[in-house]
Amino acid sequence: VSRGMVSQQSASRGIARNISRGAPQSTGHSVSHETETKKEEVKEENPPLLSPEIIAPLAPLPTGLTISSQPILYWYLSSPWDGEVEFTLNEVGAMEPILELIIGPPANSTRREAGVHATRLSDYNIILDKDKDYEWFAVIVSDPGQRSGDSLGSAIIKRVEPSPKLTERLKNTPKEQWQFVYAEEGIWYEMIDVLNQLIEAH
Repeated sequence: VSRGMVSQQSASRGIARNISRGAPQSTGHSVSHETETKKEEVKEENPPLLSPEIIAPLAPLPTGLTISSQPILYWYLSSPWDGEVEFTLNEVGAMEPILELIIGPPANSTRREAGVHATRLSDYNIILDKDKDYEWFAVIVSDPGQRSGDSLGSAIIKRVEPSPKLTERLKNTPKEQWQFVYAEEGIWYEMIDVLNQLIEAH
């Protein structure tokens, strides 16, 4: 869904209100084996992964602020995962979700690694209105047939107008130090994004 700290990933379903989109197909992996013995060897070498104990949005409580109409939403997995992650974005109080995704492993891999991953709203033409609360969820689907075993994390985000003070401070601060300005001004999502860019650059 995003290309922040993660590789290009595959989404098998994408739905946005009043928007019709195509979504890239998940990459399939098949191996032909000549004997049952070889099949058993492959099973032993690639055992099914246990679902991560933690999936957590990188977001504060109760509400994280952004000045972007299309922020990047970062979330954390505590261990590798070869199953699905569901992502949902809702406007608080609305009946229907704005965005629903089923995220598989990256296109070039059979699993998603532990660490920080991201969902880029611009990839789905989603724009947040100012001064509205939105809730987003990242859910580990360990067994699609038994949803009681799901693990989830959620967070609330609100888009606000950048203050004149913030605009002036950013203008007078080197970009590699913007995370400090965003933190001091309470703008969470841009702070996390700047930190992500610095980590990638170094």
